[in-house]
Amino acid sequence: MQTKGISICEFIAEIFIFPTCSTYYPVGENVCWVGEGQGTYGYDDYFGKLAANGGNYARLWLTDRAWDDLTVEVKLGNMSLDDTWRLDYVVQLAEKLDIHLLMCTESYNNFCTVSDVICTWDLSYYNVANGGFLTKPSEFFVDERAKADYKNRLRYIVARYGYSTSVFAWEFFNEVDICDGYNTTVQLQWIEEMSSYLRSLDVYNHPISTSYSNSDGDQAVQASTALNFTMTHNYGSSDIATMATQYTSKKQITYKKPTYMAEFGIGDENNDKAGVSLHNGLWAPLFALGAGTSMSWWWDSWVDPNNLYPIFKPFSVFVSRLPLADYTWNVSDPTVSPAPPYNIRAWGMAGVGQGGQQLIVTWVQDDCFTWANQHSGVKCTSHSGLTLTTSCSGPSSGNYTGHWFNTHTGEDIGTTSVMCTGHLQDQIPTFSQDIAVYYTS
Repeated sequence: MQTKGISICEFIAEIFIFPTCSTYYPVGENVCWVGEGQGTYGYDDYFGKLAANGGNYARLWLTDRAWDDLTVEVKLGNMSLDDTWRLDYVVQLAEKLDIHLLMCTESYNNFCTVSDVICTWDLSYYNVANGGFLTKPSEFFVDERAKADYKNRLRYIVARYGYSTSVFAWEFFNEVDICDGYNTTVQLQWIEEMSSYLRSLDVYNHPISTSYSNSDGDQAVQASTALNFTMTHNYGSSDIATMATQYTSKKQITYKKPTYMAEFGIGDENNDKAGVSLHNGLWAPLFALGAGTSMSWWWDSWVDPNNLYPIFKPFSVFVSRLPLADYTWNVSDPTVSPAPPYNIRAWGMAGVGQGGQQLIVTWVQDDCFTWANQHSGVKCTSHSGLTLTTSCSGPSSGNYTGHWFNTHTGEDIGTTSVMCTGHLQDQIPTFSQDIAVYYTS
């Protein structure tokens, strides 16, 4: 872990890296508020359980008193010393637990009036009805006084927290496209102005992004060099693995920046109290060259009440064994045979190191193991006698060692020795639901 005063991470096309050149692969969830009356004790609870199970990422909202007690600015130019004291504690707690924080500084809620989402424009201190100077939410992005005030808030946040090794990145807006009158041209100009200003303040060069409710986001804004990485928010999918890999792959190819799913949920988490969607959301993005796991939104009403934290641990152990920053990666196309009656699918990626060393990583899953299928009563059976075939991107021939891994217990299953002749074939150990493996040359 770095000492204070060293920037938390840098970024290349696929992943985040520490200045030490080691990989930072975010594994975690949103923790945007705690229960009423919990104060900092709520973060002790959530962060403690997350860290104990290998989590190293959390997203905070510093947006509005309606949501949390970590609001930085509570009136025009008025920084809350009560809230920032609590934020001081949370930042220091994250340092101790090696959790890195995505700091979200604003949310659409304060700048919308539509009826089908939670809007708080009527309470906003920017609203002229409350003594502010804006007559409608969309003016926030063009009014010079509003921009000056937001810059002042950024300056305060960077001055107070930019030093900390627990700060991973800055997020301008949560789901900015829900703001009244959203306009691509205006938003792009605002993003570029604010990003330039933020970089002038932040000597540690933390990455910068913003988020959208629309899973595709706004291509013009996300393509801008003003943003260092992209995020996806997605809700309601019956198959998290397919959804996560599709969006991750699409954005990785389109923007050539790190990307990950910063919010996801299935719609009614009571239909998945076992956390199948959480499991699949953690594992799937890696194999589409995602820069981090899918981050659950329902930390307080689903993950914690159902004690789903142990689901984080196996993936955290597995990904910690992969020196991702040392390799150049491509998505691979593994297959499993025999074909049906088994409906087995596989995702994979292959990496080449500077010295020519190979690393091939594969996740094999029975598609019975989606939250929707499990909720419908589909039973997963045990599989044996299956063969995994995948390309090997190294020499035309060579010996590889396969390291098989139990994705549910975090235990090693065993090793295999296989020969690469343009591709490699390996017998998959007996498994149910899913299994993972990485091959070293």
